Amino acid sequence: MATAFLILRATELGLVAHPIAGYNEEGVKKALGIPDDMTVITLVMVGKHSESISPVLSDKQIEAEKKRPERLSMEKVVYLNRFK
Repeated sequence: MATAFLILRATELGLVAHPIAGYNEEGVKKALGIPDDMTVITLVMVGKHSESISPVLSDKQIEAEKKRPERLSMEKVVYLNRFK
C-alpha cells in the first residue's frame, strides 16, 4: 500500500513514478547504505516528464512514447454495490 500511495502522490504532484523489478538487492543495499538485516521489497523511480523524447530509444519505444494506450472506461473497472 505504501508503494501505491507513493505513486498516487507523485502523480498528484505532476511527477512520474514507476516501480521496478529485477534489481540486485545486495547492490541496492550497498549503494544506498541499507543494513544487511533489512529487506528491499520494491524500488520506485520518481521523475518528471521530459519535454523531448530521448534519441537513445528504439523506433518502437519512440512510437510507444508518442501514442499512449487507450484506457478502459470506468464502467468496465468500477462497480457500485454489486459486480455486474
